[in-house]
Amino acid sequence: MVCPLNWGLGHATRCIPIIDSLLKQKAEVIIASDGVALSYLKEEYPNLQSTELPSYNVKYKKDNMVWNMASQLPAILSAMKKEKNLIQKYKKDFKLDGIISDNRYGCYDKTIPSIFITHQVNIKTPFWPIEKTVNFFNHKFIKNFDSCWVPDNEKKPRLAGELSVWKKSNSLEFIGPLSRMQFSKQEKKYDVIVVLSGPEPQRAKLEEILIKQLLPLNLSVLLVKGTMQSGEQEWLRPKFQVIPYLTSTALNQAILSADLVVSRSGYSSIMDYAKLACKAILIPTPGQTEQEYLAEYFKKEKIFYSQNQEEINMIEALQKSDLYRGLGEGYFNENVLDEKVGEFLQKV
Repeated sequence: MVCPLNWGLGHATRCIPIIDSLLKQKAEVIIASDGVALSYLKEEYPNLQSTELPSYNVKYKKDNMVWNMASQLPAILSAMKKEKNLIQKYKKDFKLDGIISDNRYGCYDKTIPSIFITHQVNIKTPFWPIEKTVNFFNHKFIKNFDSCWVPDNEKKPRLAGELSVWKKSNSLEFIGPLSRMQFSKQEKKYDVIVVLSGPEPQRAKLEEILIKQLLPLNLSVLLVKGTMQSGEQEWLRPKFQVIPYLTSTALNQAILSADLVVSRSGYSSIMDYAKLACKAILIPTPGQTEQEYLAEYFKKEKIFYSQNQEEINMIEALQKSDLYRGLGEGYFNENVLDEKVGEFLQKV
């Protein structure tokens, strides 16, 4: 059973290479999640069994990640307990031999091999005492699993920077960056592709800001809302197309046919941009410390230009992004993932 967290689409999309490797090695895969993550993977794998897990339902009530998480901690812990109980039921119902959980802390079972996936073994917060406490519990929960797979390189160059560093752990296995994307040459169709994702209301706020700023510009734009809602595409003007979502293959081709991507600075998105060797402007979700760290990290390294949401100036961003080189796809080695998946399957 593969269990990605429903927090935007990032956790679901980076599970695609893992699911593909499991299927390639003749495993029977069951997908378990909720919300848009579950809908997305059901769309990608219509022939696989799937089932629902409780929603963590994190809301961004304020632009302060620590406050958001602390105020909703009881609800998150309740969801973790519910999913742990459901896993016990699913283990019997589906005759599970193993579990791979992407950031769902309650999706494990002590009697079968259980893997936890995260690039954030070192969670960043603005205050060191809080960071120490947060990571204490983060590590405590991860230790419930047999192993922790980190979708990054063990040695430099790392894509996650300091986020994937946990010096005191012996359970980390670096599986290399994950992306469902494939590089190929595509004819140019768009000046800019906007790829939105993440929890509300910040996703909708960014959509509104970017439409307002990009609409007057003489650019060909494709805006992917990332909502998984049914609905037709719409044209806000000639050469400005808005669509609810794209499948992996369609999004892959669309990004390759654009000069520039504008998106959140989520780690899954960054892995995709590395695989596609494309240029991007990153806009971190306000208060989400991981995205703020990654946006600043890649800006400092002159790889991706970034702006904070409350300071977006797309004319300036488009001009300055030319000075940033982007990432090459040399970070990826699919053999490492297949090897780790093979070792996992030998234990089940």
